[in-house]
Amino acid sequence: RRAIQAETAHFVVYVLRQNDGKLATLLTAPFSVIDPVLAPLYGVPAPATMGRVDFAPAERSGLLTQAAFLSVKAHERQTSPVRRGVGLLQSLACISLPPPPPSVMANEPTITVDATTRQRFAAHSKDPSCAGCHTKIDPAGFVLESYDAVGRYRTRENGAPIDTHVTLVNLADDLNGDYPNVRALLEHVAHSQTVSDCYATQWFRYALKRE
Repeated sequence: RRAIQAETAHFVVYVLRQNDGKLATLLTAPFSVIDPVLAPLYGVPAPATMGRVDFAPAERSGLLTQAAFLSVKAHERQTSPVRRGVGLLQSLACISLPPPPPSVMANEPTITVDATTRQRFAAHSKDPSCAGCHTKIDPAGFVLESYDAVGRYRTRENGAPIDTHVTLVNLADDLNGDYPNVRALLEHVAHSQTVSDCYATQWFRYALKRE
């Protein structure tokens, strides 16, 4: 846990003070700053001390593909497209989403050995009481299904290939669209006005110690 927390803190400082300081780099960098403890989780050679490591560009893309975000927005033994989707929309686009209606049974689908997480969560888009919000939330979470509950990269789940292709809808015009994977999504939104405005808002909130 300490190594995961340290990674994100050191990565942000590195990008802002030693690299180009750009939002696009924070969101798309195929590198990070880790210590030897975290190297096995990422499948990279361990640095001697806390230092920069390069990833395969297809596997990692900045802050939101780091273990800190991915593990916090998951459950202990399974990913959560809902938590990750909400977290991504709130962090990137400052989108506020209402809580589930009181009548909705907001339980995670049961884990089964013959279905992927995406298949289990498909019921959200079929239930009219859920679809209003989950057509926004779930795709933003499905695009991160290449990472397990602790943020380890994967290509298969329960023997089936991971499907990360998503269509974002009912968001801002510069966020909506088709994306084959999280890297394509983050490379696109890193240059959107919606995300730039949210980035400024997040720094403002942080500076003034606001929620």
